[in-house]
Amino acid sequence: MVRLFVIFIGVVLSIRVSAQKSSSYQEDFQIYKKALLETHPSLYRFTPQKQFDAVLDSVESTIDSETTEWEFFRALHLVHTMIRESHSFLGVPNQLMRKATSAKLFPLQVWITESKMLITGSREESYAHLVGQEIVSINGQSVKSLVQTLETFSLLNTGYNNSAIYKELSGFNNFAFAYYFFVSKAESFELVYGSDEKLQSETLAGSKKGLKGEYPQFPDEPKPPFSLKIDESKSMAQLTISTFAYWVVGKKQEDYQEFFENCFTELEEKNIKHLIIDVSNNRGGEEMIGAEFLTYFIDQPFRLYRQVSAKTLDYSCINRLPNSSRPKFSNNDFIDCDSIYVLKKGDILKTFEPKQEHRFTGNVYFIASGRSRSATNILLSLAKSHDLGIIIGQESGGASQDLDGRWRVKFNLPFSNVFVSYPVWRLEIDSENQNPRRGVIPDFVVDRSNEDVLSGREPELDFVYQLIQNEQ
Repeated sequence: MVRLFVIFIGVVLSIRVSAQKSSSYQEDFQIYKKALLETHPSLYRFTPQKQFDAVLDSVESTIDSETTEWEFFRALHLVHTMIRESHSFLGVPNQLMRKATSAKLFPLQVWITESKMLITGSREESYAHLVGQEIVSINGQSVKSLVQTLETFSLLNTGYNNSAIYKELSGFNNFAFAYYFFVSKAESFELVYGSDEKLQSETLAGSKKGLKGEYPQFPDEPKPPFSLKIDESKSMAQLTISTFAYWVVGKKQEDYQEFFENCFTELEEKNIKHLIIDVSNNRGGEEMIGAEFLTYFIDQPFRLYRQVSAKTLDYSCINRLPNSSRPKFSNNDFIDCDSIYVLKKGDILKTFEPKQEHRFTGNVYFIASGRSRSATNILLSLAKSHDLGIIIGQESGGASQDLDGRWRVKFNLPFSNVFVSYPVWRLEIDSENQNPRRGVIPDFVVDRSNEDVLSGREPELDFVYQLIQNEQ
């Protein structure tokens, strides 16, 4: 009898804990849902409201007493990805990241495109022989299907542009973590690889080796974040800007301004006719720096944005949450336009005047990629709209005519500890004649071959050199 009583108490406690967990995850989802619906500036820009709300309700109905932290994290991503704006972010909770780094994850690094997955490295020497092979399937799932799955859960898409997803999943061990978080927690991987003429298969054991507790992981920013190389014999120069996020490289906005002034003075003094601007690895930052840069090219007054708006000025629904950013705005700075609040003043809305001295009037070649996001995407959009030069490379990682940015909502969900972050402003870029649902499309698309990826060769630069040679 005593034993049966103990068992009964154990079952009751188990049910109570399970119910408490369910209630807590459900409460977290309600907090998340309320914050999105009340404060996000553009939930339905790329996903129609009817579709968005249907998925929101469907996901909510799946959260029950059996929901795990892994399933809850995936469920939030299913909703968040529908925003389709890469500034909206969900951070991996610490406890889930600890489990991921202690698990045996996919042991290879890969280069990813829409339909291709190339093995570029291995965390285990025993699989080094696979480097250079193309993967056909993993655990029975084709590469195309696998990439589509990751697109469904990734937060790096904007509009109908997945270029940033491919770029970042191709770095470090981001694919291994993404597979664990959004596909399967498998610890062994049946790999089919090779060409159609000669397919091979091998089962790989997962590995804990070399895993850093960070997802996604981005490359360290070069210091300094800008450089200029001049080849006077060819009247050519290459200007590389690796970031506009001055705060992550120990710089100030004034440092960029000084560099630009010195740079364009030197270009003028040396009578340089061809300028290559490489922003292919620039993930963005302060767009006002990008605007300052453009004053050396655009020959008329211009602005960054047509309109800046917010859905609400009341963020009380998040103020009580852990690590809340608590944004505050004044009614005096906005015009109430029924469904939105439009910003009526501020530096971000100012008109920029073209430089009267040292403005560059030669041939300009921009090199872009899916990593060219945020402020860099804005720069490229304005460059294309003002016909400043030729863009070479891959589609930029953003939407060409508007984005969400600047001030941010930030908070942790109380029970799951998932970090939620998204901007509160919708920014309409003052550009024209581009697809608003895609990034900036290059004038010349230059993709990288397997040999380019494995050797580190940059075919975009080779293409530019050929253009310059033809021009000369």
